[in-house]
Amino acid sequence: NSQDTSEKREMQRFQRIQRLDRAMEVIELCELCHLDFAVQFCPMCNESYCEVCDVSLHVSGDKKDHCRLTPQPRISPLIEAGYEVQSQLGDIYTVAVLVIIFLIYPSLMKEIALMLNCTDIICMEENKCHKYLDEDPGVDCSIAPYPSFYVLSFLFFIAYGFGLPSAGFFMLY
Repeated sequence: NSQDTSEKREMQRFQRIQRLDRAMEVIELCELCHLDFAVQFCPMCNESYCEVCDVSLHVSGDKKDHCRLTPQPRISPLIEAGYEVQSQLGDIYTVAVLVIIFLIYPSLMKEIALMLNCTDIICMEENKCHKYLDEDPGVDCSIAPYPSFYVLSFLFFIAYGFGLPSAGFFMLY
């Protein structure tokens, strides 16, 4: 068990060193002395130099006419990896939300459809026909507020019935 722990620590140490090595790739050292940071890039030599080496190489001779540039900083591989992970997490969250929505989709559509079913019941005394909700016979479909609920239920039935599958399709593709 203690050997597993020491191997695990050694592996974590190794992974940290690898991450630091990748991060250090961003910082360019002088390609001549390898002791100082590069502050000049010579396209003719195709190398980056520290200030001391740049001056000593390009002060005279055939290299004195070389035009030099300040090296452009590169994006850290760790930062690039962070953007990549963030993008992948966004995709995972999108898929997770869609899966949850489609899991509740059938029961949601059933409940909305139940709000639309009314049955005609004729009352002999009033000689009038009344409609009552199949799911809850205590709700009279012919008096307020049911007609406004009927319109809302119908709109949600259309919106969820066609809108959710269409939105899921466009989000995935």
